[in-house]
Amino acid sequence: MVKIESGEIENFLGQKIIIVFSQAFLDWEAATEERGKQQGISIGQQQGNWLTQNT
Repeated sequence: MVKIESGEIENFLGQKIIIVFSQAFLDWEAATEERGKQQGISIGQQQGNWLTQNT
């Protein structure tokens, strides 16, 4: 996963909305994973497994 620093965002204003959207998606995905664990939803568990294997 690509780490983007806030300074880089200001340097690429044309891509800024894409970067912001990408971060929002990552935040949503993390929240979805947490809810999935709490509710026992298999999709949430799969995301948790993927994150465990790929971090």
